[in-house]
Amino acid sequence: MAVTQVSRTFRGADEIVTLAEEMEADEIVAVLPLNIIAQLTQTRYKPIRAVMHRHVDETTGKVTFMHSHFERVERVDVVTMPLRPMNKG
Repeated sequence: MAVTQVSRTFRGADEIVTLAEEMEADEIVAVLPLNIIAQLTQTRYKPIRAVMHRHVDETTGKVTFMHSHFERVERVDVVTMPLRPMNKG
């Protein structure tokens, strides 16, 4: 198994799928905006994400994140509600 890290900006899932196919990738581990992860779930690739746990040191207040496990993202449901503009004044 080989792991290749790609660090760049993508406009959408189609660019990621094209790159994955060019690299003959079996999996995609995603650190991406939610909307792009949602797009990826509609392709043959179901991205993998790292699950992290937040730990706060009670003495120092320092926050660290510790890796727990990986999981496959099968579907993303995003439900939004428009916000009303804030009054200036």
